[in-house]
Amino acid sequence: MPTQRQRGTGSHLLLLRTPPDCPPDHDPYRTALPRSWSSASVQVLDTAFPHPHLLQQELDNLHHNHYDAVVLTSARSVDAYRQQLAHDPAPPSPPSTIPFFVVGQATHDALAPLVPPSTPILGARESGTGEALAHFILDHFARSPPPSSSSAPPLRTRPTLLYLTGDKNRDTLPRLLADGGIAAHELQVYATARAPTFEGQLERALRRAAGERVGNDEREGEKELDAATTATRDVWVALFSPSSAREALSALRSLGALPPLPSSTPSPPSSSPSSPDPSPFAHLRIRLAAIGPVTARFVAEHAPDVRVEAVASRPEAAALVGAVLEAAGRTQEGAGAGDEEREEEKPRAE
Repeated sequence: MPTQRQRGTGSHLLLLRTPPDCPPDHDPYRTALPRSWSSASVQVLDTAFPHPHLLQQELDNLHHNHYDAVVLTSARSVDAYRQQLAHDPAPPSPPSTIPFFVVGQATHDALAPLVPPSTPILGARESGTGEALAHFILDHFARSPPPSSSSAPPLRTRPTLLYLTGDKNRDTLPRLLADGGIAAHELQVYATARAPTFEGQLERALRRAAGERVGNDEREGEKELDAATTATRDVWVALFSPSSAREALSALRSLGALPPLPSSTPSPPSSSPSSPDPSPFAHLRIRLAAIGPVTARFVAEHAPDVRVEAVASRPEAAALVGAVLEAAGRTQEGAGAGDEEREEEKPRAE
């Protein structure tokens, strides 16, 4: 169950991610927040791992030097790799000279226990997006071409990488690598879909953020509205990928926490004099944050009526929380000055 600190005080950070299995004082998002903030996590997507036999085949090829490196750009691809190793009674170990390229420190930390200590894990600190990682890989092989090996396939005339992907990956990284003379063999190792419990869990998390006490079971128990909810409270909703952002925006609109999508067809006038029921989240001001520029750009392109106000400079907890606190501080500095227009953020490189 999501936990909060100091109900009704400060702002609230709602992280749309799989809830961590560590204690709160070990969660980097919780520890980076001021004590006056509360936080919660809600899982948006379920993950499946298709084609395990194909992954096993490629890991065997990796063991026999058919590839010069492995690329993993998300924790889910690491999960697929971990699951495959767990199901193999004698998993082949990759040659210690073959590097693994990753995006972000979280992916690095998830992968490190799964490979031999001498295996190079590169790119975590230098790259925050697939595009940045592609340039890092090109620079790496320009400086350090892969050594020739008698066991390698004789027809391999350029570096060839094994790229473990999901079902919704962009083509940015393999396209840039191909332009630079590096082949990336893409293998889909996971697929995501909306978790069936997502909208219900999201509603419960928003009600808690609004100060309501919600029952512990699947039924909504007795609720007591906190007196602090008479004032508007900022709830920062953190989005972690374009696919989860799509589901999150749809659910937030469905629950009335965000306005419905603008319609090109005007609604017919209502004959009823009664006003619509007030939203249970009327005292919440939903504000959006993104783990990186790709997710922020997706929101800008597919939901132009809302705006991402905080974008992490790196896909890491400290960077995301820092961006949220900076944006929240700008708002507080402008409080009392009327409805000032916030400067639109310039688009960042992917």
